[in-house]
Amino acid sequence: MFKALLNALKAKNHLGQALDLTYECLEKAETLTRAALDDLLDGRKPELDIYALDREINRGEMQVRRLVFEYQLLNGNADITPGLIITSTIIDVERIGDYAKNIYELSERYPHPFVGNEYFDTVREIALEVMGMFPRTAEAFREGDIEIAESVMRQHTSFSRRLDSVIDGLVEDPQVSAKDAVMAALGSRYTKRISAHLSNLASSVVNPFDRIGFRPGTKDPEDADR
Repeated sequence: MFKALLNALKAKNHLGQALDLTYECLEKAETLTRAALDDLLDGRKPELDIYALDREINRGEMQVRRLVFEYQLLNGNADITPGLIITSTIIDVERIGDYAKNIYELSERYPHPFVGNEYFDTVREIALEVMGMFPRTAEAFREGDIEIAESVMRQHTSFSRRLDSVIDGLVEDPQVSAKDAVMAALGSRYTKRISAHLSNLASSVVNPFDRIGFRPGTKDPEDADR
């Protein structure tokens, strides 16, 4: 079903423009996330303007919504599903940008490499793996590749559990300073949310529209980002 919709979205019309812009915004979100993580994990200050790039993604979301809206106005009898899918996905892309910005702001409060305990090590390891989810998510979305999309969703599930274990460990560990505990907890949470929104994007390839963001193949809706 998604591949049929993808063909419709690739048409040279407002929806095709909206789809191309969604891809561009996802690439910008990847760049933003990488720069923020470089700063947090290794103290490498970004050469780009984090806030300016985030605003570009925000403007992209607004433009995508406008293009979808105009398409529906001009094509009143057209199937609304492709436009709804694009509108749903650009929201996830914009949220990735927000969490990447949060990571950058976190790094400004901890101006040295993110090392020193097992919790930092776990967040670092998973954050670097999350960066590998970006090109695979983009490929799944561009090609309508269900197998790749499902692998992204499975990977997120694994990351989610491991990052939750960081929080559990911090709660029970009296040896961690308050500052390190806050940094590890927020780093874990922001990383998990970026992974979750990538999983949501992948779910749009796997699921029908009404189940985007939920796990496939379950009777009752269960969040795909858990």
